[in-house]
Amino acid sequence: MAIVFNASAKSKASAVTSLTFAHSSSGSNRVLLVGAHLQGTAQTVTGVTYNSVAMTQEVTRTAANTVGYVFSLSAPSAGSNNVVISASGATGINGISVSLTGATQSTAEATNSGQNSAGVKSVSYSVVTVTDNAWIFNFWSAGFGDTDFGVDTLGASQIKREETDGDPQVGLSIGDTKGPITPAGASTVSVSWDGANSGAGNVQGCSVAMAAAAAVRRRAFPIWL
Repeated sequence: MAIVFNASAKSKASAVTSLTFAHSSSGSNRVLLVGAHLQGTAQTVTGVTYNSVAMTQEVTRTAANTVGYVFSLSAPSAGSNNVVISASGATGINGISVSLTGATQSTAEATNSGQNSAGVKSVSYSVVTVTDNAWIFNFWSAGFGDTDFGVDTLGASQIKREETDGDPQVGLSIGDTKGPITPAGASTVSVSWDGANSGAGNVQGCSVAMAAAAAVRRRAFPIWL
């Protein structure tokens, strides 16, 4: 069973302790991935839920003026339900969600993170996938005063699913996917841009394995001698 992109959603708000937005998912062997970005480094994400079910934190990264996270949930509830990102105190929050079908019902098989320095409008890192045909969810974010990616360019085979833009009090984010990746191993993920944003940012990602194929049941027939 191949992994297939299902749906995506996004939201953002400034000076809040939580961010709530709806995400709709359907299909079999679902997995939900959520990127969460906090403005500044004074606060932390205390939890992310989907339909009141706690999600698993896969990876986090702190840059000079922003903190990014990726959370996952296997077998999320079908239909439209709320993603809730909770913070330890009032801050700007960006959220991007992506659901996939045909994925194994376990936590991410691999994670990694990276960051760019202030004034450098690109970032690249690699995620080492473990199994053939895995997909990578990549979440990049920049912080205070950053309002515009301009024209952004993603690496080979990456597809942008959502982008938040235009709020100096919240920052901005991109969520994208890359897959299927075969053979398994180190896979480079990158993004560059030509907009006004030049502040330090971070990137974090995780790879999701393909669900195992269903066993084929064979019927035995007697052999007459």
